[in-house]
Amino acid sequence: MQSSHDPDRVGPYHSEPGEEPPGRLGTPWFGHKRVGWGFRPTTWQGWALTVIYFLLVWGAASALRLHHVALFIGALIAISVAYVVVVVATSRAR
Repeated sequence: MQSSHDPDRVGPYHSEPGEEPPGRLGTPWFGHKRVGWGFRPTTWQGWALTVIYFLLVWGAASALRLHHVALFIGALIAISVAYVVVVVATSRAR
């Protein structure tokens, strides 16, 4: 009986020589900038995440302005860290 394990098999399909297997999330949401440092959105998901990030920052600033500056700074740090983690996780590897 032949084994179902094929050492050349990558993921749910056979990859061709030199072909990179797709990432866990499929198409990368963010790509490297051509000039400068950082990432830029390349798909609608990346753009949607970026808009949501700015809306969350604006909402936190509106809700916490003047009276709760320390709470706003904490919220800004938490929102920004979450955004960066998702950007790195869904970006193209160099």
